[in-house]
Amino acid sequence: MTHYICVGDSRFPWSFRIWKGKGSKSVTLLALDLIRTVPADLTQGREVWVYADGGFDAAVFIRSVHACGFVCVVGTRKNRQTTERKPLSSYPFRTRTIQLPAVSHQGESLPITFSWVWLKRDNAWEKRYILCTRALSPQNLARIGKRRWKAGRPHGVPLCPRQSRASSRLLNTASICIALLKAPR
Repeated sequence: MTHYICVGDSRFPWSFRIWKGKGSKSVTLLALDLIRTVPADLTQGREVWVYADGGFDAAVFIRSVHACGFVCVVGTRKNRQTTERKPLSSYPFRTRTIQLPAVSHQGESLPITFSWVWLKRDNAWEKRYILCTRALSPQNLARIGKRRWKAGRPHGVPLCPRQSRASSRLLNTASICIALLKAPR
C-alpha cells in the first residue's frame, strides 16, 4: 500500500506499508497508520482531503479520517447498506445524504454524501459509487469521482485531483492520496 501527498499538480510518495496477510493488521488499519504519519505542520492551515479506493470504505476508516479533521472521499460497492437497510444501488437519485451503520462522530451519526458516476471499462459502462464526508453538489461529487476512477487505469488505483492519466498508469498498488489544499477563506 502506498501513501501519497498531493500539492497542486505535484504528487509525492510519502510512505508505504506491506500487508503481511491473514493474522496481521488489516489494510484499513495500515492505511490509518499511514495517514497519522503526516506531520501536523504540513496540514496546519490547509484543508486536507483524503482520497482512497474502494478497499478502504470500512466504517472505522471513514470515522477515523473525519476525526482527524480531514474530508474523506472513498469509492464503495453498490450493495453497501445504509441505516435504512437499503443498498446504495436502490436509491434513484444521484446525490443525497445518507447514514451508514457504525459511522458516527462523538456519538452523532455522521452524514455521508453519496453519488455515482458511469465509467467505461473494457468497452462496457460501469457504475462506480462514491462516499464523501463533506456535503457537495451532485455535479461536484460526480466530477471528483470521474477524476478519481478514470477508465484505462489499473483497478482501484486512486488519482489525486488534476493528476494526468499517463502518470497514473505507473501505479498498480492500493493507494491513498492526501491532497493539501489552500486554507479556506
